[in-house]
Order: sequence, then C-alpha cells, then structure tokens
Amino acid sequence: MPLFCLLTTAGCDSSANPEELAPARLDVRTVPQVDLKPDDAIVAADLTEGDGQTLHVVWNAAVQETTGTLPRHASLYVRSEDGGNTWSRLTVIDRSFGAPQIVTSEKQLHVVTGSRLRHLMSDDGGKSWSDLGSLLPKAIKGNVACDLTNIDASSRALVCLVHPRTPYDRNERGSEHRQKVLFGHLPARGKAKLLTIATFPSSVSGPPPPRLVVADDVLHVLVGVNEDQWQQVASDGNVPALKVVGRMYTFRSDDGRTWSNAVAFSKADGQLEPIEAVEGLAVKGRLYAFFSAHGVFFTRSTNGEEWSVARQVSPYRTGIAPGGPDSSLLSAAVSPEGKGWIAWIDERYRRSTGRWWNPLGGLPWSDDTQMLRNLSLI
Repeated sequence: MPLFCLLTTAGCDSSANPEELAPARLDVRTVPQVDLKPDDAIVAADLTEGDGQTLHVVWNAAVQETTGTLPRHASLYVRSEDGGNTWSRLTVIDRSFGAPQIVTSEKQLHVVTGSRLRHLMSDDGGKSWSDLGSLLPKAIKGNVACDLTNIDASSRALVCLVHPRTPYDRNERGSEHRQKVLFGHLPARGKAKLLTIATFPSSVSGPPPPRLVVADDVLHVLVGVNEDQWQQVASDGNVPALKVVGRMYTFRSDDGRTWSNAVAFSKADGQLEPIEAVEGLAVKGRLYAFFSAHGVFFTRSTNGEEWSVARQVSPYRTGIAPGGPDSSLLSAAVSPEGKGWIAWIDERYRRSTGRWWNPLGGLPWSDDTQMLRNLSLI
C-alpha cells in the first residue's frame, strides 16, 4: 500500500561534510489521511514551508477503481501547523492527471496542477482556495512537466515543457507533435499568460521537468529534451532502429518577455542517453546545471551562454538493475552560507551481504558507506 511520508532534517548541520551527516537524526512523518489501496499510486508530490512550523503538501494520486481500466486521478492538499505531528483534513483541489507544484509567496499559497495547468491561490493559509483559471486552453494528450518558482518575495514564475503523445511511426507525426517550452509570470490575482520560448521535435520519450534559476536578476531556464534519432540496422538496411538521445538546452531573459536563443550543451561526445531529471543552482555568481542521463552530470557557467564540458559526478559505477535508469529525481539547494548541495536517488543496486539491500523501504540504497556520496557538496 502506498504511503506518503515526509523526511525532516532535525539535528542536521547544513555546514557539515556529507560523511559527517551519517549519524544525523532524520524524522520520517507519515501523512495519515492518504488511504490508498495496494493497486493505487502516488504519482507526484511537492511541498512548501510557511512560517517555519507550517508545512503545505500537494500530491497527485492514481486510484485504480476496476481492474483493467485507467485509474482516476486527483490532486490533494493537506497542511500541518506543528511540523508534521498533526494534519488538517484532506482537500481535493483538482480531478485530473498532473504533477502539482506549490509555492509560498507574500503570505499567499499558489498551486499549479492538472492537465490544463489549473492555477489556484489561497490567502488564508490553505483553508480556502480561489480558482484563477487554467493556463492551457485544453488538456494536453501527453505530458506537461513544470517548475513553479519564486522569483523574488512578491512574484512567481512557471516554466513548462509540453510533450504531446507522439506516434512511434515518424510518418504519422504532424506539426502538432512538437515539444514546447512555455514560460509565464503568475500574478497575485488574475489569469497568467504563458509565452512559448522554443519548440523541439517530438520524441517517444517523455521529458523531465525543466528548471528555472534566478541569478543576478536574470532568469535562466534549463531544459532536458529527449530527441529521436533513427539509424539503419547493419544487418538490414531497410529497417530503421530508434535511439533516444537527450540534450540539455538553456535560455536566458532579463524580463521574461524576450528570451535568448537556445544554448546547447552535453557530454564531450555530444550524445547522451535519455535525460531523466534536470536541476539547477545559482551559487556566488555562477550557474550550475545538473542532469541525469545514465549517471549524474554537472556543468557550470558564469553568464548562462558559455558552459563547461559536462562531466559525470556519480561517485561509482556498479551493475544496473535491468530495465531502469541508474539515477533519477535530482534535487538541489543553496545553504544560508552560500554552499550548493545536490542529491539524487541512485537506482543502481549494490550488494553488501550478498543480497539486494534496501533499508529505507522503497529507495534503492544500501548499507555501503559510499551511499553518503549521493549527497554531494559543490
């Protein structure tokens, strides 16, 4: 049965080295109202902090009502005013598929969720919600991956990568089968408008959420785009083989209305496996981009236009679990001291006692001490 848990870092010293974080006390709190059956799933989740003790949590659940049918989706909201000890009643804020995003800004809560990017706002701490309208004119038949970010204390922005469901046969792909990068400011009240920054060819592989990074009052959008490359099979020149290649692109803007052309960067050989996750940071005047594509890769820039050659920062290489990527779910943050942190889930298995070892009950960690390097200082 799926459980929704929060991990709090009570007792952690943010200035310590990763190896020193091993004995830290990590409190896991379970949100009790998530009453899901074994066949149900939590698709995506996001949270934000209010006043230091108040937590606001949103997630999308897939409820399987009848075997063999598509699940019913709903986005849900819950809050805790005492650091996760007790929780409010569950509120359904949308009834469609989509990864919800939530931010706190000037004593307001803003949520974007659903297949049409429904914008919801609360000015009473989540007790009631105002519907500010949908940002897309119609639901996308495919995926919409977004990042909702505070630009400053009074403004928010949304960047999305829209990926329509793409036919495998190239001859069936029309002009509507293109990936689009969208950006828009979210006002405190009123409807937001999304601007198309760029378009890319479609792919059979869906996109990871893009990232919006603010550095020295300049907006930077980091996008991981998966593209299809068709190659002829050596044994039969008439049969094309599909290879999905991931590439990283960045865009920059001073005001969010006009944007630079796309700047591409990747590994030294110019090709990557499909990109699973993207993350970005601004630390002491420099931009840092991280992306997961058969390993976690890292590059940096001083202006967002010229980037260093991406290098792998995954600390080791072991066997790959069949059928899955070796890293995913990147997350990054900057400490008050100005240090950048990057963490990821390592999908590769390690053998510590001759068996698969998974002490966290769902994430593929082992008791190998090298697991501490999954949390790495820049």
